[in-house]
Amino acid sequence: MRSFAIVAVMSLLPVSAPAGPKLTNDERIELVRGLTAEYATVKVLLPRSRKALDFESSGNYDKSAWAAVARESGRPRGRATWCR
Repeated sequence: MRSFAIVAVMSLLPVSAPAGPKLTNDERIELVRGLTAEYATVKVLLPRSRKALDFESSGNYDKSAWAAVARESGRPRGRATWCR
């Protein structure tokens, strides 16, 4: 009975596995940049919508429908930028 209790207690202790090789400073910087650099540039009005807005794979979309959604919601998700 005592050996069973010892085995039960030992199974509850965390098992420490040897850690892998540590990341270099350059690898850490690359990892952080890759995870935080997800930005996009909006070149047209992107309305804030509760439903998905339809567009084609070619990039065409119904501008009047998107404008109507923008008027209803009142706030755009993204604003137009100027390309120079």
